[in-house]
Amino acid sequence: MTPGSKTIPTVFAVIGLVVLVGAVAYFRVPRMRANALNNEGLKAYHSANYPLAKQKFEQAIQVMPRMSGAHASLGMVLSEMGQYDAAKQELEKAIQISPKRPGPYESLWLIDITQKSYNAALVDSQRAVQAIPGDPLLWVDLATSEEKVGQIDQSVRDCKHAVDLAPAKYTFRNTYGLILVRAHRRKEAREQWQFVIQNSTDSARDRASRYLERYPENPAPRSLTH
Repeated sequence: MTPGSKTIPTVFAVIGLVVLVGAVAYFRVPRMRANALNNEGLKAYHSANYPLAKQKFEQAIQVMPRMSGAHASLGMVLSEMGQYDAAKQELEKAIQISPKRPGPYESLWLIDITQKSYNAALVDSQRAVQAIPGDPLLWVDLATSEEKVGQIDQSVRDCKHAVDLAPAKYTFRNTYGLILVRAHRRKEAREQWQFVIQNSTDSARDRASRYLERYPENPAPRSLTH
């Protein structure tokens, strides 16, 4: 073995380490920059500075085009600005990149409801529960969509499923009660609200109390007018 031969493996090891560190930095630095821009955008969004938020989210996407969160955030701010078609495009991109994230589905559904596009809301919420069947909020969205298009029996079934998934989510029970009223099942609806009153200490309890007052078990018949 020649005197310099012992240093050859060391040289290659150093070169390999430099390459590895460079590769890590190559992928980490853009992600850190994109995350920073996305966080700046979220701060602007929560301050209702939508033009600035839009700019920051777009910059984050330029740095990392497949950053699902930035696409979803951009969709949210575009929706707030009334640019619904563009918002939907960004939310669809977010779903395509990360199909198991519930946020973009929820934002897409809210746009449908805002536009009173109830059939679209039904389709989008059906797709959402197929992708993430364990998320109770998405089942509430589906039940609400079904109620909007007149599918009352399905709405009752799917809202009950949401309650079963999250028994302590009292806002879901309140919604379930309203859907039961639509199904002419007031006694069951009132049982849901009574359960909320007995177990909840937040605003859901106050809402349940108002529902009990608004929807008696045996409503008075409407008087005939001549």
